[in-house]
Amino acid sequence: MTLRRLALLGATGSIGVSTLEVVRAHPDRLSVVALAGGRNRELLLAQAEAFRPACVSVGLKEDADWLRSRLSYTPELHWGPEGLLACALHPGADTVVAAIVGSAGLASTEAALRAGRRVCVANKASLVVGGALMHPRGAHHRQRGALPGLAPGADPGRHGGGGPQPPHLEDGAQDHH
Repeated sequence: MTLRRLALLGATGSIGVSTLEVVRAHPDRLSVVALAGGRNRELLLAQAEAFRPACVSVGLKEDADWLRSRLSYTPELHWGPEGLLACALHPGADTVVAAIVGSAGLASTEAALRAGRRVCVANKASLVVGGALMHPRGAHHRQRGALPGLAPGADPGRHGGGGPQPPHLEDGAQDHH
């Protein structure tokens, strides 16, 4: 079974927290190599200590300094939009989970697609705002499949991925929630 190495953008939000629950349930299939969070530095600190990714990013430089002074290990530490790109393009990551609220993660999501990474888009804004940009870049990933438990409507507590599978970018499907 192939081990997927994740870069998780939006680690401290609800989708990011759920994604990490799935990683905990499937350590033989999933690992975390990069974590990016916003302003919840306490949660990001706990996540970084638990998963020990090689790359960590936070929203602001002062939060990066705060993390650096508290982490028990020394990952690459970044902040701001450049930090999102560093996580999305980390050479150890083969899959990027884009769970950032709004369009803030659009550039890093597109960069990951351009770099040939598998991208799991977990927010509607990236598709609404950048769908025209991302559609052709995602087409070559048509048959790659979904990560367990990360499908829309799947119960993260089940960790089995038995819920509906996410539509592929090229299918033109839209979420109407």
